[in-house]
Amino acid sequence: MTTDEFNKQLNKRVGKSSILDIDSVGDFQCDETHGFPTFLNIHWNSGTVWLSLNYNLVDEDFDITEYEQACADWGIRCCYSIEEFNSLLESLGKEAYEYALPIEESMGQSM
Repeated sequence: MTTDEFNKQLNKRVGKSSILDIDSVGDFQCDETHGFPTFLNIHWNSGTVWLSLNYNLVDEDFDITEYEQACADWGIRCCYSIEEFNSLLESLGKEAYEYALPIEESMGQSM
């Protein structure tokens, strides 16, 4: 999937949701984004999970096309529970799981 297709599909699923409707963990480094600092995001209302880059670390002269494509290649996943979310986080690597700290059940879900 191209980055344009990825963004269109993500927009279709998440729409114009409030930032309050999206939980993110990170930033962490993983092989899927070639080591670029990354967030794992979830929109609980739609059960949508995706990777995004930490754009705060990007200089305007730095080409991030490769890393954005890596997020698109990982794709958009379905997820409806904290356990599923933590499993996806763990699948991104031990460092991601340990550094990003999984979402705890005590946080509650805004589903």
